[in-house]
Amino acid sequence: MRSFSFKAHPRHFANHLPGYRSFHQLLSRVVGCVAVCFGVSGCAVSAAPPPQETVAVPPKKIIAIPRPPARLLAREHAPKCMNATEEPGKTAATQNEEEKGANPAESTPSVEQLTASLNRRERERDCYRDAEHRVRAKLTKLQTSVRETLRAVDELNKSMEE
Repeated sequence: MRSFSFKAHPRHFANHLPGYRSFHQLLSRVVGCVAVCFGVSGCAVSAAPPPQETVAVPPKKIIAIPRPPARLLAREHAPKCMNATEEPGKTAATQNEEEKGANPAESTPSVEQLTASLNRRERERDCYRDAEHRVRAKLTKLQTSVRETLRAVDELNKSMEE
């Protein structure tokens, strides 16, 4: 009796199946490509990344540069210490003479007029003194603010050099 043995040799099947040889070649190439792809991707996936060294980076110091407030930079108005009816440079006696229309030799200022003039001058002096005090206080605050700004700029320049 004849034994049937099945041989899976490509040449054997090539004689019996006409398109087998091209199919076998195509299949072997596809399987080879798939194997190569899995091999490459498997290596990339399975390979653990090398341990990274962590370097402590000191945080950069943020330096805020303060600016002087706008109210300190605003121009100060001239004090209004004189009455609206007065003109600068005239004394009470000359104003009274002009008002009465009398000549200066005939009229002498009275005690009440001199007292009123003296009080008015004292009020003006106090008004100018208060105005000077306000301006000096504002100037002191402005100088303090500018010192803080300069200190921050110096600190920034020092940190840039390092």
